[in-house]
Amino acid sequence: MLLAGFDRADIDAVAEGEPLRRRIGDIPVPAPDLADVTETPRQEFVAPEDTAGTFALCVSVPSCLGAMIGAIVAVASGGTTAQTIIAAVVGGAIGCGLGILIARRLGRRWRQSPKTPASTDGLVLWVRVRTPEREQAALRILKDRGADAVHVHEIEIEKRLEDLPLSSLRADPWLGERLGEPR
Repeated sequence: MLLAGFDRADIDAVAEGEPLRRRIGDIPVPAPDLADVTETPRQEFVAPEDTAGTFALCVSVPSCLGAMIGAIVAVASGGTTAQTIIAAVVGGAIGCGLGILIARRLGRRWRQSPKTPASTDGLVLWVRVRTPEREQAALRILKDRGADAVHVHEIEIEKRLEDLPLSSLRADPWLGERLGEPR
């Protein structure tokens, strides 16, 4: 879908684990039927190869920052070239370790996607299209790649406050209101 020009934001998958059980229960639901249930929780589709770039960024930035700080501290304290190199290597290693911890924390949710959810028998993908031509292209691509129950349907997605990113963030703690709350 991505290679055909569909935007990543227009592809959703079934949300895993607790959000799915909380909304539809523990009763197994066939994947073709689950696609039409409006209460089915959705999440962005993240392919395994997508996490590589995020991991590299999470590791390289703190590593580089640690190396620069180590080198600057060594130079500022009047260290020799060898001491500066050692300080840069040590700072880089510390930053790299911190970056790995950050990447693991961020990647926990992504490593689970896409898999077959516990209460269904297959992977469910939704693709948002805005024109009949894109609709036909999406249908053709999915069928050509072996998707079984490909069909078009219009579904109104219920948006809840907890589904919005940063909905629990307090824009101004002195006012006591949260982002996304109606005024």
